Amino acid sequence: DDEPSPYEIVAERPSYRLRRYFGVPVPAAAQPVLLVPPLMMTAEVWDVSPATSAVLALHQAGADPWVVDFGHPDREPGGLERTLTDHVLAVSDAVDRVIEATGRDVVLAGYSQGGMFAYQVAAYRRGKGIDSLITFGSPVDTTAPLPIPISPDVVRRLAGELVDSGLLRHVALPG
Repeated sequence: DDEPSPYEIVAERPSYRLRRYFGVPVPAAAQPVLLVPPLMMTAEVWDVSPATSAVLALHQAGADPWVVDFGHPDREPGGLERTLTDHVLAVSDAVDRVIEATGRDVVLAGYSQGGMFAYQVAAYRRGKGIDSLITFGSPVDTTAPLPIPISPDVVRRLAGELVDSGLLRHVALPG
């Protein structure tokens, strides 16, 4: 009996659709948040039910939620032929469209493979137009490339010691 949160499709491109939840007007202070799903799940992963809806929680917190919808690749024309580049460029295009509509940089958030797309978009754009980046369950190799010549084994050992020492619970690390 749960109803999905209201949204409109504000852009439709060959590789994705851009959803804007809860429409306009949006409070001036509302931060646009662009959510990117993994390919193995539909865009509805961000709005499963009112009790577990990321878009509803963001809206209630005063944010302006947007979602990249890749559709069902097996049902979309050319969907199974899309490449990693196609997905990264689609998310980058979505960032541009959100900025154009809101006049603000976006918080880019991705889940699993969607988070990996978000990392790559942030790198591709060199951060332009991205206020911050949030990923959930999105693996990344933090040892390569290291800015200084330290072996990955030493980095792992130092990171383990930092975590074990409890120091990180008392330090805020900048983006």
